Amino acid sequence: MNSVNTNMGAMVALKSLNMTNSAMESTQKRIATSFRVADAVDDGGAFAVAERVRSDVGALTSANEQMGNAKGLLDVSNTSLTSISDTLKESQKLLVNIANTSTTQDQRDQYVTAYKGLVTRVANFVDNSK
Repeated sequence: MNSVNTNMGAMVALKSLNMTNSAMESTQKRIATSFRVADAVDDGGAFAVAERVRSDVGALTSANEQMGNAKGLLDVSNTSLTSISDTLKESQKLLVNIANTSTTQDQRDQYVTAYKGLVTRVANFVDNSK
């Protein structure tokens, strides 16, 4: 009577089957988590390093998001300031025309009205950039 406990071939096959099952479980865990080292059971030292790297990646991702927000704020500010600068150049021309002694009163009134419109436009750029 041979049993599994006394059959050396069966014992070797059982040990080989157990090792294969363990390797398959490890591979399935790697596939499911997409990590080479999913927990400390796989490799304690590598897991500690992997956790540190994951933490650093999370911090860098957060910093990149914050930099993206700052870039957006700077883009809005730059656009608003460029628009204000262009408007001030237009208003400078109007002020020169208003100060010109050869300008008639009707023309001067039109220039003043246009200038007030530009002042309102600058105020709108400031309000919209908030």
